[in-house]
Amino acid sequence: LSRKIGALVVAEGITEESQALATLDLGVDMLQGVFWTAEGGWNSRLDRLAEKHKTFAVEKAKAAGLRVRGFETLLGQLVKSLSGQPIEAAENTLAQFVGAQASIECAFVLDAEGQQVTETVARPDTAFKKSPLFRPARKGADHSLKDYFYLLGDTFVTRYRSEPYVSLATGHLCVTLTALFRDARNSPHVVCLDVPWA
Repeated sequence: LSRKIGALVVAEGITEESQALATLDLGVDMLQGVFWTAEGGWNSRLDRLAEKHKTFAVEKAKAAGLRVRGFETLLGQLVKSLSGQPIEAAENTLAQFVGAQASIECAFVLDAEGQQVTETVARPDTAFKKSPLFRPARKGADHSLKDYFYLLGDTFVTRYRSEPYVSLATGHLCVTLTALFRDARNSPHVVCLDVPWA
């Protein structure tokens, strides 16, 4: 919100290096607190903090890149499994696939209009938040206004990864990976994978 309105964020009360690193990772612009006044001078603390933050940011970016490539590989495997199959067999294919992949929370298939044509298939060990707000979408649910659906057709891409968001299925932070495929009747469909995002 601060970025969108052009404001800077100041973190106050920073007393130790771990707090400074955590706030920098969150994108805070300025830090304030007794951390800077401790022995050794603020210049040396600033240099050490900058180096640690840079190292952490680079490692975090590398890990995120590996995770995304892994997710895209999974999505490609699932698309291959679903392509050319009767759509009536999709739910069984999803169940086998999701059950074998610890990194997937749930999956479902949409038709060309964004209507869900399978139930949401979740891993047996998926923890769902106990709240009426969070429940997996059912067959027939309308996803046509979800970016992970409409941006596939309208931008001429065949795969898409959403920004992280709180899943209404589980209540966890996730991203949705989507890809186009064609069933046995050559009808276009979209497969959706919800994967945890930490």
